[in-house]
Formats: sequence, structure tokens, C-alpha cells
Amino acid sequence: FFFLMIRRPPRSTLFPYTTLFRSAGDPLRLLWITGPSSSGKTTTTVKLTSRLERHGLRFLMLNLDDYFWSLVEHPTDWINDRNYEAPEALDIQLLNRHLTELLAGQTIEKPVYSFKEGRRVGSKPVRLEPDQILLLDCLHGLYPPITEGIEPRSQFRLYLETLNPLYEGDGADQRLCKFTDVRLIRRMLRDLKYRSHRPLLTLLHWHYVRAGELFSIIPLQGLADCVINSGFPFDLPVLKPFFVGPNGYLPTPEEFQPYTSFLDARIRYERVRKLLESVAGLDGATRDRLIPGDAVIREFIGGSTIRIPHNE
Repeated sequence: FFFLMIRRPPRSTLFPYTTLFRSAGDPLRLLWITGPSSSGKTTTTVKLTSRLERHGLRFLMLNLDDYFWSLVEHPTDWINDRNYEAPEALDIQLLNRHLTELLAGQTIEKPVYSFKEGRRVGSKPVRLEPDQILLLDCLHGLYPPITEGIEPRSQFRLYLETLNPLYEGDGADQRLCKFTDVRLIRRMLRDLKYRSHRPLLTLLHWHYVRAGELFSIIPLQGLADCVINSGFPFDLPVLKPFFVGPNGYLPTPEEFQPYTSFLDARIRYERVRKLLESVAGLDGATRDRLIPGDAVIREFIGGSTIRIPHNE
């Protein structure tokens, strides 16, 4: 289901699993699944670990959302939005210390974060067994301060991006669709379906997303051991019916009137609208018949046959 672009052989191959994870003198202790927003990290994590577990590997997943600072530490802007997209939204010092202690065989008191209350509400003991691999699904898995002092050879990093091999319009100008626009459409749908967050608000928040990506995600992708293409040409035809039409979710121009100064959001809105209008959409029956239940796009449109924790 993925196209693999190898970065640094021979460590970048996923097969055979035993060679990758049990090579003599280079034991793997941390597996990072990283990449920008809505690149499909959760689906990839579930599918990859399920396959690797069938080969005898054991994982301990650490939920890094529990390391968010409390809401009072996040200032709001004039539309009452907050920037959760920067690596500094996490308590990096505590996270780094806990990773170091886990790898040393110590038991940590991992925080438990309540998004409903916007703060840490407790902790629970966590310990990494000697035969377990620490699994981390994180936006900022390539950000050096998080893993400062941890042996690089003990880590393997997979980087995801929607490298959609699809030209804009009729393809005459041979310009590929912008990866970030595909991810923006994915996130607008996910935020609406699973977080009761209107697409307009996702558009207005996206400048925070891009600022974080351009600072601590995309420039560091060269540090990844392997790049996974989590985008497919059928993404846009599948997504279109949710946004275009009488009952479509795409905001109307009138909804932007109170936010005329948000030039970034207006530009992205116009680009996304034209992109969706340039493709033919798949009706629901055709979509359900053709798109596998474990496809990455199911994480956003629904109907996934695998468990997506953040959608529950």
C-alpha cells in the first residue's frame, strides 16, 4: 500500500524484519512514525506494528499527547485559537528525560493529559521491557531536542508525506498538486467528523500548522531512515463529494467576511476549492466498493476496518 523511498541503505529497508530490528551490535529500541499533520501516521502505525508483531516483535506505545503543556501555558490569539503545532507545545525536557529513563530500564511516571480539562490530571507508571521497542507516533519525531543524548543507532525513523502523483487541472503545465493542500482537505474532514471542528476554523488555524511544519518537520526529513508515500491519486476524487455540492462542507466566501485580514486562509481556500473542482468525485457506493477498509484515506473519511484511536 505504500511506495518506499529509501534514504540511507542498508538501514532503510523494511524487509526482512529480523534484519532490521535484530541486527547484531545495532539493537533498535525506538521506532518513530513521524510526519506533518494528516499524513496518515496513525493508520501507518497500526498497520506496520500489526505486521511486525506477527514476526515476533513487541512494542510499547508512548502517547506523546500526554506531554502537552496545560492550556494556561498556551496564549490565545484574537479569534481564541491556540498554537498546538510547535514542538514547544510539548514539555520537551520531561519527554526527553522519560525517554532516557525508559531506555535505561527505569520506571517512569508518565503524565495523563485530559483534553477536556486542558491539563494533566494524573500519572501512571510505565516501564519498557528489555525485549520491547518503544513506539512513538509524533509530529516532531525528527526534532533533535526531543532525543538529545539518545544513541542515534538505537532509533529508526519513518517519515510520512502525501506525495500525491497527480497533476493539477488537465496536467498541461505539469504541476503536481501541493502536498499540503491534500493534507489540509484531509484534516478539514477529520476535524469536522471526529472533533466537531468546522472546516472554516481548520482553515484559519492552518497557518500555525504550516509554521510548525516549516520549522521543525519538513526541513528535518533528511534525518529519516525511510520516507513513506501516504498519498494516492484517488484521494481527491474520494474527498470531493464531502466538500463540493449543495451539502458540501467547504466554507462559502461569505463565511470569510469576518476574517478578511487572514490572507493565508483565503489563498488556501481558493486553491483548495479549485483543486476539488478540477477532479471528478467518486459517489459513495463506488467509494465503498473500491477503497480498501485499511487504506490511509479511511482514517479521514471513515469506514476504516482498523482501530483509529484518535477517532474514537
